[in-house]
Amino acid sequence: MTFDEVITNFMNRVETDKANGTSITYKRKIYVFQEYVNVVLQAKDVNFQSILTAMTKEQLVDSLQYYVKTYDVKYVATVDNYNTVVGVFFDFISTFYGWKNPLFETRTKNLELKAAYDRKISELKLNTKEQVEPLTDEQAGQLLDICDNKIDNATLEKLENGANNGEFSSYISSLVSKIVLLFGTKNGSLNELKISDYDCNLNKLKINGFWVHLPDKFAIQMRNYMKFREQILESEKEERLFIDIRKNKRKLDNTKMFYILKGITGNVQAKCIAKYSIIQMIKLGVPSHTIKEFTGYSNDVYQFCLESNEQDSILMTFEKSKILDSALRRSNLYDKM
Repeated sequence: MTFDEVITNFMNRVETDKANGTSITYKRKIYVFQEYVNVVLQAKDVNFQSILTAMTKEQLVDSLQYYVKTYDVKYVATVDNYNTVVGVFFDFISTFYGWKNPLFETRTKNLELKAAYDRKISELKLNTKEQVEPLTDEQAGQLLDICDNKIDNATLEKLENGANNGEFSSYISSLVSKIVLLFGTKNGSLNELKISDYDCNLNKLKINGFWVHLPDKFAIQMRNYMKFREQILESEKEERLFIDIRKNKRKLDNTKMFYILKGITGNVQAKCIAKYSIIQMIKLGVPSHTIKEFTGYSNDVYQFCLESNEQDSILMTFEKSKILDSALRRSNLYDKM
């Protein structure tokens, strides 16, 4: 059995037991660990088993440092996840193959290893700031379905009569949440949007100076919203694009803007939606400075999203070989050689 096969079996087990977002996180971290064992400890298919069972506390801590230095990790939360995945992996090989490393077999040894990890994390001076986790693909899809349902079933009568029972909050929150899900827009930037920032003829929205197109379905939903908005305001002059139904307070507060989110995440923190959007932009190759300028979020949030998207740069050995071989075959001199 090869090391790659063991890692694949581990991931198959994880995908059976874990949700999609969690399994992706496991995949990133275990590939880093495998890379460390192969590159630093010089593991081969003939000896990787003995290397795993003989790994010392110092080597495991060094693997953490390798991860931080090689992939420019900034957050304690990221390395905490790495340590968790490595521990689950050693439990896996102990249970399914009988390959036991003493550091993972007793609580005393486990605590010693954790203390060593903690000392190294402190030494590396990683960011300890608590971070809101981005939505998973499943949560994003669920949010989108809920938003569309609330938007498409809205009527003026429901909105006006439901001012005190959450009907309007659900509606306006669904519109705003779709914008954040699509564009990653920060709360402050959302509240600054003016009527002049929306072009209903071209289906475009201007966010922080950037004109962006709206998807067809959302463009129709926005046109309907503008009709409701006009009827709600009657002859009242109001520059804000998104308004509250209360006459004495047209500016939306954060709770109302993300009212719809509570049923999915248990809170009304928009940052989890924005981070999901930022990760999609990173995957599509949008430059970092453009993402930060467009969304209004700082480098702190961007860096966290970058770490969350690290699967694109962490690959198994055979995957790296395929990518490298394919690239070399496209070399100008390849066919002439």
